[in-house]
Amino acid sequence: MADFAKWGTATETAYSAAGAFMAAYDGNRTDAVEGVIDADPVATAVRSLIVDRKEWSGTATNLLEALAVVVGERTAKSKA
Repeated sequence: MADFAKWGTATETAYSAAGAFMAAYDGNRTDAVEGVIDADPVATAVRSLIVDRKEWSGTATNLLEALAVVVGERTAKSKA
């Protein structure tokens, strides 16, 4: 992807203003990451857990318990 970004940046001034390619590329990458996180119930739960914290520490069992509180029992017991 680095080569793609290099080529896009090198050729962007032929079609648009300098910086336009990287702005669009970064926006598309951000949207893709957000889409993946939104589609993953574990990632969504972790994001909800950490929203009001700067960090979290504990065991995997502690994390599972904390996530169950955030998402509710039905979602926590889901196979998804």
